[in-house]
Amino acid sequence: MSPAARRCMWNVCAAIVMLDSVYCLQCFECTLSQEGCEDPTKYNIPTVDCKKSLFTIVPDNVQARMRGTQGDDDFECLTTIEKNSTHRFYTRRCALRREQILCELRSRNNYDLEFEKCSLCDKDYCNSSSERRINVVFIYLLSVLTVVKFVVRINY
Repeated sequence: MSPAARRCMWNVCAAIVMLDSVYCLQCFECTLSQEGCEDPTKYNIPTVDCKKSLFTIVPDNVQARMRGTQGDDDFECLTTIEKNSTHRFYTRRCALRREQILCELRSRNNYDLEFEKCSLCDKDYCNSSSERRINVVFIYLLSVLTVVKFVVRINY
């Protein structure tokens, strides 16, 4: 590999590492009323950057009273499934880590809905209906290697 191609490869790798470090958790977001929430990958339910989710935005006056600021590790993806005698109700969204108590409280409710599932996870797209995981860094790396291979092929 030529020195120029090697230098290009290292620059691209450094860019990927930097991109991943500013990347925030991505979760599927849909609520009870949204059709397709039971299988977000099948129905192309949108994902959202948890820093921009309506469910995780903290008003400035509340933020000022909090100790420290929210970091990327303060977010998780939430999935809830509740059911009654005829339907299942799905909710998938970003959540603040401190919302973990939600699952515990909901499991004790005395409402007409039976609480079937409440889970929090901290990987991109982990609140999908399947256990499929998409590793964004892997996709970027694969793309970069393809570009580098193409550049090296052109230079020779």
